[in-house]
Amino acid sequence: MKKSFVILNCLSASLIFSCMPMNNSPMSMPNKISTTDSSMKTDPKDLMVLKMGNFQNSVHKVSGGVKLIKNGEKHQVMLVDFNTEAGPDLHVYLVKNDIGDASKADSFLNLGKLALNSGNMNVDIPSGINLNDYKSISIWCKAFNVNFGFSKIN
Repeated sequence: MKKSFVILNCLSASLIFSCMPMNNSPMSMPNKISTTDSSMKTDPKDLMVLKMGNFQNSVHKVSGGVKLIKNGEKHQVMLVDFNTEAGPDLHVYLVKNDIGDASKADSFLNLGKLALNSGNMNVDIPSGINLNDYKSISIWCKAFNVNFGFSKIN
């Protein structure tokens, strides 16, 4: 009887912990989206704003600013005072047109899964990318192939 009680408790604990949500910190994400200032250089002269814009709604409410920056030797998308409605499988896309339309396979670059629905975030851009080819940033729902919102970047 005592052995059955111990086994039942172990199984219950396993079930409870397996149903708990995973840690949503940037460290657990498989992409390079940072929600802290640890990826920012401390010396402002190392930061250079290359392009910027403001988000506008598409299918859902998205707001805040966006900047393409050079941060030391790397390029990043900086989301500032960013906010979007929740959705499944939201990603940050660099898009070649100025309306955030990433419906064609060769029209965008997926920078990674969105870590949070609001706040300030930095998204690394892979090296070797010609930023002049891209005209907008989109918050794209990959699961439903939908543009949540976008920002023209000039």
